Amino acid sequence: MQGRIPLKYKRILRDQTARMSDIRRRFFRYKGNPLPNCLILGAQKGGTSSLFSDLLQHPGVQGSSRKQVHYFDRHYRHGLDWYRSFFPAPSEGETCPIRLEATPYYLYHPAVPGRVRETLPDARFIVLLRDPVERAYSHYLHSRERGFEPLGLTEALDAEAGRLAGEEDRLLADPGYASYAHQHQSYQQRGLYARQLARWLALFPADRFLLLKSEDLFERPEAAIRRLLDFLELGPSPDVKPLALNVNDGKFPIPQAVRERLQDFYRPANRELRALAGTEFDWDDPAG
Repeated sequence: MQGRIPLKYKRILRDQTARMSDIRRRFFRYKGNPLPNCLILGAQKGGTSSLFSDLLQHPGVQGSSRKQVHYFDRHYRHGLDWYRSFFPAPSEGETCPIRLEATPYYLYHPAVPGRVRETLPDARFIVLLRDPVERAYSHYLHSRERGFEPLGLTEALDAEAGRLAGEEDRLLADPGYASYAHQHQSYQQRGLYARQLARWLALFPADRFLLLKSEDLFERPEAAIRRLLDFLELGPSPDVKPLALNVNDGKFPIPQAVRERLQDFYRPANRELRALAGTEFDWDDPAG
């Protein structure tokens, strides 16, 4: 009787396939391939996968062959030829004004803004920001499902500060360093959006960024896509049909005590975000 492949073996197969692909890429040269000129930065569990797929339906958008390339965070040591390999050279006569990549870890990783500034100084950026309480819980469920998190919810939140202590300094000091905890167990810290955006705004003009509430994409996708196409200076296209989004964790509702804990944690940070990015990011009481 044929059974389902356990998740851990699927991950092993996926990782081995990715390693073999990376080895192949290092033996070839892709100097003629274009680099992206637009990045979806994050946030993780904010709808970036659906947005990436939506935009690829437009004839003026060409995407990376792998949605999350992770060049500027985990694979920077591989060099630009490796990165270019994910962006095929256009065919003769083909024009794609927007070359797109989406790696949600870019928003949070402290070394990425400087690396992007050096490599893609003229790039534009799309940032989806989801209610940080819902995002943190969705991130935790994702990590549990993937085997990244052995602890219960409250224990994981309690352990987060210790797990992340010193990790940003290590990531900034060593371009080859990768932090498991920083990427997979940063449930609360990834929702401190103003702090992360400030690093990017220190290096790029504000008009290079489109900040969009994930909830607007979830609830009014057609209007959100119109805003995105205007930002990218692309005309409307009948080919672009917003796809179903899979970020609803309602079958595992967040415990009320944890919700209140996270709301208290994020209230000051949300005020900072509204001051930086606008009053539309009103997940809690703006007067709170």
